[in-house]
Amino acid sequence: MVATASAAPPRPVAPKHPLLGSWKFTLPGNGCVEAWLIKPDGTSFVTSGDEVVETQLDVSDRPDARGAYRWVDKVVKSNGRTDCGDSVTPVGTVGTNYIRFDPTGDRMALCHDEALRECIGPYLRVRPPGSSTKL
Repeated sequence: MVATASAAPPRPVAPKHPLLGSWKFTLPGNGCVEAWLIKPDGTSFVTSGDEVVETQLDVSDRPDARGAYRWVDKVVKSNGRTDCGDSVTPVGTVGTNYIRFDPTGDRMALCHDEALRECIGPYLRVRPPGSSTKL
């Protein structure tokens, strides 16, 4: 069973935003994989363990003075299964995070606080075989 929520249309992500594309993080210890596909239309598709969710996101177009982008996303669909943290993310859940990219744009940290102290990662950009290293 898939739960869904109606929502206003998402705001498209700025063209050439460093967040666009596919990202993967492997949790240390249990090896569970979390994967994100960030789409230009302001939506994402996420798998984490057995959980599959779709979100609408709103990410700042430019980084702040610390080099971080504010990222708010709302779960609009969920399969209701457990994620890598052994929890279920209900439809309607809204999260605010702050992301920073390394100079290559191929690694990012996802931080839960504006001060960038509580972070997980690195999330690694996933590129199709044979693609160039820059967008």
